[in-house]
Amino acid sequence: MAELSVANFKILTDKIAGAFNAWETYVGKATPDSGSVAYKMNEGCTTILALSDRDQVRELLPGFDDSYNDGCAAASSQTLFEDAINAINEHVDGIDDFCDDNTARVAPEFARAANAVTSGMITHDNIFTPVCANIMSVEVTATTTCATTAGTAIDTAAYSDYANLIVRATSSITSETTAILTCQVSGGTTATKAVVLTVGASQRTFDIGTHDTDMYYGCINCTVTGGTASDTFRVESERERALT
Repeated sequence: MAELSVANFKILTDKIAGAFNAWETYVGKATPDSGSVAYKMNEGCTTILALSDRDQVRELLPGFDDSYNDGCAAASSQTLFEDAINAINEHVDGIDDFCDDNTARVAPEFARAANAVTSGMITHDNIFTPVCANIMSVEVTATTTCATTAGTAIDTAAYSDYANLIVRATSSITSETTAILTCQVSGGTTATKAVVLTVGASQRTFDIGTHDTDMYYGCINCTVTGGTASDTFRVESERERALT
């Protein structure tokens, strides 16, 4: 039997990641320490118990209470995905090894579910980062000068240490500005990249380097040439793949 292709591996793990994310979002969040689930059905029970009409309480509470108890029969929300995760893990002879061998990374939502099923099933090096919305923010203070404010870089203890970084204009860019960025490279070195921000509206984005080739985990300095005082932008990381 042929092993899963990398493309199909990504599709299947992303499907589980999307389903797990929906479960967490709409039903309850897994508590990191205990793995218990704060079920929204429990909030429904609380609402019903507060009703002044006792007949409404008697009629509604059993249904909500049963649903709450059924949900809590699982040790955690991850249990609902255990069979699918284990099936993939067994088929590829270990998800983590498969990722190592094929330079493939899984979504953080999938890794969270998988590592709750079996602790350590997926190591951080094989998990791509979620969006880091503000790695560094920059305000142009005058032509050729700027002020920078450090944000939050990718957590390399939780995720792999490289992602596509972008510059997002957070104001209108009123004159062409070249941002010269010092980016942190996997392994601890740095690289200098120049990004030209053209005149235009806020919220436009610009790649730092070549997309999917030049990848970094942080940005520690910026200088500018050109620019207009009060124009602002920031460095962000992009998500490798959207949930499906």
